Amino acid sequence: MPLIYLLIGILFLIFLTLKKVNPFVALILAALATGLIGGMDVGQMTTALEKGIGQTLGSTLLTLVLGGAYGSLLERTGVIQRLTQSTLHFFGSHRVQWAILVISFLVGLPLFYNAAFILLYPLIVGLVHKTGLPVRYLALPMVAALSITHALLPPHPAPTTLAALLVADPTQTLLWGLIIALPAAIIGGPVLSAFFKNSVTRPLLASQQVALSLPNSTLAFTAALLPIVLMTLGSLNGYISQMGIKQVLLFCATPSNALLSSLLFTGIVLGLNKNHPMEDLMKWMYSGMESVFMILLIIAAGGAFKEVLVGIGVAETLSGYAAGWSVHPLLYGYLLAAVIRVSIGSATVAALTAAGLIAPAMAEYPVAPELMVLAIGSGSIFCSHLNDAGFWMFKEFFNLSVKETLMSWTLMETCISVLGISGVMTIHLLIC
Repeated sequence: MPLIYLLIGILFLIFLTLKKVNPFVALILAALATGLIGGMDVGQMTTALEKGIGQTLGSTLLTLVLGGAYGSLLERTGVIQRLTQSTLHFFGSHRVQWAILVISFLVGLPLFYNAAFILLYPLIVGLVHKTGLPVRYLALPMVAALSITHALLPPHPAPTTLAALLVADPTQTLLWGLIIALPAAIIGGPVLSAFFKNSVTRPLLASQQVALSLPNSTLAFTAALLPIVLMTLGSLNGYISQMGIKQVLLFCATPSNALLSSLLFTGIVLGLNKNHPMEDLMKWMYSGMESVFMILLIIAAGGAFKEVLVGIGVAETLSGYAAGWSVHPLLYGYLLAAVIRVSIGSATVAALTAAGLIAPAMAEYPVAPELMVLAIGSGSIFCSHLNDAGFWMFKEFFNLSVKETLMSWTLMETCISVLGISGVMTIHLLIC
């Protein structure tokens, strides 16, 4: 019976999604409906909702808020523009796709998907007008890099939350995620987009960017990559015996601490040092924090839905079935996330729901929790189609038909998803 309750809950969630109900409201309503039909009384359901929201936000709130503030600061201080200019200059006009891929990967590391997309959109428009190349040929490397970083790499919301739910080391998740994400972005971006080199481009809206006093390239790359560098250094703490240095490295290994340090560095070196008033810096940071508000609500509601599913026995039932299957646990996590993704549309909701179902039995699986995070993350971007906001964002911004979007965006998302789980399984075979 618990699986029937799960099916009803997911179908109700799909119905609400199709009716354009806000994802946060849809998830809470689906959680309530699933709990009621699953036999939970009002007290149990309230406790489950509060526990799910509290546990989920408790482990990710600081990281997401700091990430929003940091991303906004990088934009307002000219770091993103400088990265773009330097990378385009380095690669030259003949390798513009590779320049776009590198720029998007660098921007996608510290910024959330939607913010990075909006920030890089003028670059694609400008290059389309300047080079005359088709929009899909230039845009696919951008969205491939942004999608794979969003799905696999902390401190992005989904992988950060999954790492907390599955008790995975975020730094190890980041390092393995980078190994998987780089080739996936290359194949899903420049390689796949080569098939669209002779496609048609419709007129695009011109976009204006505000001229800034830009930092030099060294400072720009340092500011953008600092969180990743700090978390990577933090992973070395196990090899250090000197207590003082070990504590510093342990501090750096935590995503929220790495982001806080990077935020302070950027604010002081590229903000106050460049004579930007403290009042402006605070406004920029607050603007970035505001941008993650809805993401936080969706993550919180996903945690509530997960806790209700656990409460009515769905997780235990699924774990029991999975124990008798010949499907590898990592493939099981991938397929579970992929099915929910195709059904619901939201990558974040798919990842959180799948992780919530798998977390109770994680200790029984002979796999690294970091790889399970990456497997679920890969499944959560599988086959984006008409029920996904990202699908419509790509279609509308680049003035494409539904068919053109399915043949490019959906194909790209499916490609990097399959490459992602292939990389996960390869690493598992090498380390086990």
